Amino acid sequence: MSLSLVLWAGLAAVTQSDRLAVTNLRATYGELGPPRADWKIPLGDALHVAFDITGLSTDAAGRVRYRVRLEVENSRGERVFAPEPGEVELLTILGGNRVRENLVMLTGLEQSPGMYRLKLTVTDLQSRAAKRPEVAITQDFSLIPADLSILRIQVTSDRAGQKPVAPVGGVGQTLFLNGVVVGFKRDAQKQGSIQAEMTIQDESGKTVSARPVTLQFAAVPPGLEYVPIRFDLPLSRPGTFRIVLKATDLSANKATSISLPLFVTDVSEYRP
Repeated sequence: MSLSLVLWAGLAAVTQSDRLAVTNLRATYGELGPPRADWKIPLGDALHVAFDITGLSTDAAGRVRYRVRLEVENSRGERVFAPEPGEVELLTILGGNRVRENLVMLTGLEQSPGMYRLKLTVTDLQSRAAKRPEVAITQDFSLIPADLSILRIQVTSDRAGQKPVAPVGGVGQTLFLNGVVVGFKRDAQKQGSIQAEMTIQDESGKTVSARPVTLQFAAVPPGLEYVPIRFDLPLSRPGTFRIVLKATDLSANKATSISLPLFVTDVSEYRP
Protein backbone atom coordinates (compact mmCIF):
# COMPACT_ATOMS: atom_id res chain seq x y z
CA MET A 1 0.00 0.00 0.00
CA SER A 2 1.58 3.24 -1.14
CA LEU A 3 1.01 5.50 1.84
CA SER A 4 3.21 8.16 3.35
CA LEU A 5 3.09 9.40 6.91
CA VAL A 6 3.60 12.82 8.44
CA LEU A 7 3.31 13.26 12.20
CA TRP A 8 2.62 16.68 13.70
CA ALA A 9 2.24 17.60 17.36
CA GLY A 10 -0.08 20.42 18.29
CA LEU A 11 1.06 22.97 20.83
CA ALA A 12 -1.92 22.37 23.07
CA ALA A 13 -0.41 21.80 26.49
CA VAL A 14 -0.48 18.82 28.81
CA THR A 15 -0.47 18.26 32.54
CA GLN A 16 -0.18 14.91 34.23
CA SER A 17 -3.47 13.15 34.88
CA ASP A 18 -4.37 9.73 36.21
CA ARG A 19 -4.56 7.66 33.07
CA LEU A 20 -3.08 7.69 29.58
CA ALA A 21 -5.83 7.85 26.94
CA VAL A 22 -6.44 8.61 23.26
CA THR A 23 -9.74 10.37 22.58
CA ASN A 24 -11.62 12.39 19.95
CA LEU A 25 -10.28 10.35 17.02
CA ARG A 26 -11.54 11.79 13.74
CA ALA A 27 -10.74 12.14 10.05
CA THR A 28 -10.31 15.74 8.92
CA TYR A 29 -10.12 17.82 5.75
CA GLY A 30 -6.47 18.79 5.82
CA GLU A 31 -4.14 19.17 8.77
CA LEU A 32 -5.94 21.18 11.48
CA GLY A 33 -9.08 21.20 9.31
CA PRO A 34 -12.72 20.43 10.10
CA PRO A 35 -13.86 16.82 10.62
CA ARG A 36 -15.13 14.68 7.77
CA ALA A 37 -18.63 13.26 7.96
CA ASP A 38 -17.33 9.67 7.71
CA TRP A 39 -14.29 7.49 7.13
CA LYS A 40 -14.90 6.92 3.40
CA ILE A 41 -11.77 8.20 1.67
CA PRO A 42 -11.61 8.56 -2.14
CA LEU A 43 -8.55 7.00 -3.73
CA GLY A 44 -5.91 9.66 -4.28
CA ASP A 45 -7.01 11.67 -1.25
CA ALA A 46 -5.04 12.40 1.93
CA LEU A 47 -6.43 10.72 5.04
CA HIS A 48 -5.74 13.18 7.83
CA VAL A 49 -6.30 11.73 11.29
CA ALA A 50 -6.55 13.93 14.38
CA PHE A 51 -6.75 12.80 18.00
CA ASP A 52 -6.12 13.98 21.55
CA ILE A 53 -3.75 12.41 24.07
CA THR A 54 -4.40 12.88 27.80
CA GLY A 55 -2.66 11.58 30.90
CA LEU A 56 0.96 12.04 29.78
CA SER A 57 3.68 12.43 32.41
CA THR A 58 5.55 15.74 32.67
CA ASP A 59 9.03 16.50 33.93
CA ALA A 60 9.92 19.34 36.30
CA ALA A 61 10.03 21.83 33.41
CA GLY A 62 6.61 20.77 32.13
CA ARG A 63 7.82 18.77 29.11
CA VAL A 64 6.12 15.65 27.79
CA ARG A 65 7.73 12.99 25.60
CA TYR A 66 5.84 10.27 23.80
CA ARG A 67 5.85 7.97 20.78
CA VAL A 68 3.05 7.35 18.26
CA ARG A 69 3.05 4.14 16.23
CA LEU A 70 0.73 3.66 13.25
CA GLU A 71 -0.21 0.32 11.68
CA VAL A 72 -2.67 -0.29 8.83
CA GLU A 73 -4.23 -3.66 7.95
CA ASN A 74 -6.37 -4.67 4.98
CA SER A 75 -9.64 -6.63 5.23
CA ARG A 76 -7.68 -9.92 5.39
CA GLY A 77 -5.77 -8.77 8.47
CA GLU A 78 -2.53 -8.31 6.53
CA ARG A 79 -0.32 -5.44 7.59
CA VAL A 80 0.09 -3.13 4.59
CA PHE A 81 1.61 -0.03 6.20
CA ALA A 82 3.76 0.32 9.31
CA PRO A 83 6.14 3.31 9.14
CA GLU A 84 8.78 3.99 11.75
CA PRO A 85 7.07 5.43 14.83
CA GLY A 86 7.52 9.13 15.49
CA GLU A 87 8.70 10.50 18.84
CA VAL A 88 7.60 13.91 20.08
CA GLU A 89 8.84 16.16 22.88
CA LEU A 90 7.19 19.47 23.68
CA LEU A 91 6.83 21.99 26.46
CA THR A 92 3.36 22.41 27.93
CA ILE A 93 3.56 26.18 28.07
CA LEU A 94 -0.21 26.87 28.13
CA GLY A 95 -1.19 24.40 30.81
CA GLY A 96 -4.21 22.16 30.36
CA ASN A 97 -4.44 18.41 30.05
CA ARG A 98 -4.37 17.58 26.34
CA VAL A 99 -1.97 17.19 23.44
CA ARG A 100 -3.54 17.26 19.99
CA GLU A 101 -1.90 15.10 17.34
CA ASN A 102 -2.34 14.96 13.57
CA LEU A 103 -0.99 12.47 11.07
CA VAL A 104 -1.61 12.02 7.36
CA MET A 105 -1.61 9.05 5.00
CA LEU A 106 -1.44 9.86 1.31
CA THR A 107 -3.30 7.38 -0.89
CA GLY A 108 -2.85 6.83 -4.62
CA LEU A 109 -5.27 6.41 -7.50
CA GLU A 110 -3.67 3.03 -8.27
CA GLN A 111 -4.40 1.49 -4.87
CA SER A 112 -6.99 -1.20 -4.20
CA PRO A 113 -10.34 0.03 -2.86
CA GLY A 114 -11.79 -1.75 0.14
CA MET A 115 -11.92 -1.82 3.92
CA TYR A 116 -8.87 -1.13 6.06
CA ARG A 117 -8.15 -0.76 9.77
CA LEU A 118 -5.70 1.64 11.36
CA LYS A 119 -4.23 1.17 14.81
CA LEU A 120 -2.62 3.96 16.80
CA THR A 121 -0.41 3.12 19.77
CA VAL A 122 0.79 5.90 22.07
CA THR A 123 3.63 5.29 24.54
CA ASP A 124 4.47 7.69 27.36
CA LEU A 125 8.28 7.99 27.17
CA GLN A 126 8.49 10.47 30.05
CA SER A 127 7.07 8.05 32.60
CA ARG A 128 9.49 6.62 35.14
CA ALA A 129 7.42 3.48 35.65
CA ALA A 130 9.23 0.18 35.10
CA LYS A 131 6.83 -0.54 32.25
CA ARG A 132 6.02 2.62 30.33
CA PRO A 133 2.28 3.34 30.02
CA GLU A 134 0.89 2.57 26.56
CA VAL A 135 -2.55 2.82 25.02
CA ALA A 136 -3.91 1.77 21.61
CA ILE A 137 -7.00 2.65 19.57
CA THR A 138 -8.31 1.24 16.27
CA GLN A 139 -10.51 2.67 13.52
CA ASP A 140 -11.93 1.12 10.36
CA PHE A 141 -11.92 3.16 7.16
CA SER A 142 -12.59 2.48 3.51
CA LEU A 143 -10.88 3.54 0.32
CA ILE A 144 -13.43 4.13 -2.43
CA PRO A 145 -12.98 4.72 -6.17
CA ALA A 146 -12.53 8.39 -7.00
CA ASP A 147 -15.03 9.86 -9.44
CA LEU A 148 -14.69 13.55 -10.32
CA SER A 149 -13.48 14.91 -6.97
CA ILE A 150 -11.68 17.74 -5.23
CA LEU A 151 -9.13 16.10 -2.94
CA ARG A 152 -6.22 16.90 -0.62
CA ILE A 153 -7.82 20.10 0.65
CA GLN A 154 -5.41 22.11 2.80
CA VAL A 155 -5.37 25.71 4.05
CA THR A 156 -1.84 27.12 4.36
CA SER A 157 -0.22 30.35 5.45
CA ASP A 158 2.16 30.39 2.48
CA ARG A 159 1.61 30.52 -1.26
CA ALA A 160 3.78 27.43 -1.83
CA GLY A 161 1.39 25.32 0.26
CA GLN A 162 4.04 24.04 2.67
CA LYS A 163 2.78 25.50 5.98
CA PRO A 164 -0.59 24.00 6.99
CA VAL A 165 -2.87 26.03 9.23
CA ALA A 166 -6.44 25.81 10.46
CA PRO A 167 -9.06 27.71 8.39
CA VAL A 168 -8.75 30.56 10.89
CA GLY A 169 -7.07 33.93 10.41
CA GLY A 170 -7.03 37.59 11.31
CA VAL A 171 -8.20 40.62 9.34
CA GLY A 172 -5.37 41.75 7.08
CA GLN A 173 -3.95 38.26 6.67
CA THR A 174 -3.96 36.22 3.46
CA LEU A 175 -4.43 32.45 3.61
CA PHE A 176 -4.20 30.03 0.71
CA LEU A 177 -6.53 27.16 -0.15
CA ASN A 178 -4.89 24.22 -1.90
CA GLY A 179 -6.25 21.03 -3.43
CA VAL A 180 -6.26 18.77 -6.48
CA VAL A 181 -8.93 17.73 -8.98
CA VAL A 182 -9.04 14.09 -10.10
CA GLY A 183 -11.39 11.75 -11.95
CA PHE A 184 -12.00 13.91 -15.04
CA LYS A 185 -12.60 12.54 -18.54
CA ARG A 186 -10.37 13.05 -21.56
CA ASP A 187 -11.16 13.81 -25.19
CA ALA A 188 -9.93 12.01 -28.31
CA GLN A 189 -6.50 13.63 -27.88
CA LYS A 190 -6.42 12.32 -24.28
CA GLN A 191 -6.59 15.85 -22.90
CA GLY A 192 -8.84 17.01 -20.08
CA SER A 193 -10.68 20.29 -19.66
CA ILE A 194 -11.48 21.53 -16.16
CA GLN A 195 -12.84 24.64 -14.52
CA ALA A 196 -12.43 25.23 -10.78
CA GLU A 197 -14.15 28.04 -8.89
CA MET A 198 -14.43 29.35 -5.36
CA THR A 199 -17.20 31.38 -3.73
CA ILE A 200 -17.58 32.59 -0.14
CA GLN A 201 -20.81 32.46 1.85
CA ASP A 202 -21.73 34.05 5.17
CA GLU A 203 -23.32 32.27 8.14
CA SER A 204 -26.77 32.48 6.57
CA GLY A 205 -25.60 30.85 3.34
CA LYS A 206 -25.69 34.08 1.35
CA THR A 207 -22.88 34.46 -1.19
CA VAL A 208 -20.75 37.47 -0.24
CA SER A 209 -18.07 37.30 -2.95
CA ALA A 210 -18.89 39.57 -5.91
CA ARG A 211 -18.31 36.71 -8.36
CA PRO A 212 -16.66 33.28 -8.25
CA VAL A 213 -12.89 33.20 -8.46
CA THR A 214 -12.25 30.93 -11.44
CA LEU A 215 -9.35 28.80 -12.64
CA GLN A 216 -9.33 27.33 -16.15
CA PHE A 217 -7.39 24.25 -17.29
CA ALA A 218 -8.22 24.00 -21.00
CA ALA A 219 -5.82 21.23 -22.02
CA VAL A 220 -4.74 18.90 -19.22
CA PRO A 221 -1.98 16.79 -20.82
CA PRO A 222 -1.94 12.98 -20.86
CA GLY A 223 -0.40 11.47 -17.76
CA LEU A 224 -1.41 14.31 -15.42
CA GLU A 225 -3.97 12.69 -13.11
CA TYR A 226 -3.85 15.26 -10.30
CA VAL A 227 -4.59 18.85 -11.37
CA PRO A 228 -3.40 21.21 -8.59
CA ILE A 229 -5.55 24.19 -7.65
CA ARG A 230 -4.82 27.11 -5.34
CA PHE A 231 -6.96 30.09 -4.33
CA ASP A 232 -5.88 33.17 -2.38
CA LEU A 233 -7.98 34.03 0.68
CA PRO A 234 -7.40 37.70 1.61
CA LEU A 235 -9.21 38.25 4.91
CA SER A 236 -10.77 41.73 4.81
CA ARG A 237 -13.39 41.56 7.57
CA PRO A 238 -14.24 39.46 10.63
CA GLY A 239 -16.94 36.83 10.63
CA THR A 240 -17.81 33.18 10.17
CA PHE A 241 -17.87 32.14 6.53
CA ARG A 242 -18.04 29.07 4.33
CA ILE A 243 -15.72 28.38 1.42
CA VAL A 244 -17.43 26.59 -1.45
CA LEU A 245 -15.24 24.93 -4.06
CA LYS A 246 -16.65 23.64 -7.33
CA ALA A 247 -14.90 21.71 -10.09
CA THR A 248 -16.49 21.15 -13.50
CA ASP A 249 -15.34 18.55 -16.01
CA LEU A 250 -16.05 20.46 -19.23
CA SER A 251 -15.47 17.36 -21.37
CA ALA A 252 -18.11 15.32 -19.52
CA ASN A 253 -20.35 18.26 -18.49
CA LYS A 254 -20.18 17.09 -14.89
CA ALA A 255 -19.51 19.00 -11.65
CA THR A 256 -18.65 18.33 -8.03
CA SER A 257 -18.34 20.61 -5.00
CA ILE A 258 -17.05 20.67 -1.45
CA SER A 259 -17.20 23.24 1.35
CA LEU A 260 -15.43 24.04 4.59
CA PRO A 261 -15.66 26.75 7.25
CA LEU A 262 -13.57 29.90 7.50
CA PHE A 263 -13.25 31.91 10.72
CA VAL A 264 -11.85 35.46 10.67
CA THR A 265 -11.07 37.53 13.77
CA ASP A 266 -10.07 41.17 14.21
CA VAL A 267 -7.42 41.60 16.89
CA SER A 268 -7.78 45.40 16.75
CA GLU A 269 -11.03 44.90 18.66
CA TYR A 270 -9.16 43.32 21.59
CA ARG A 271 -9.17 45.39 24.77
CA PRO A 272 -6.74 44.28 27.50
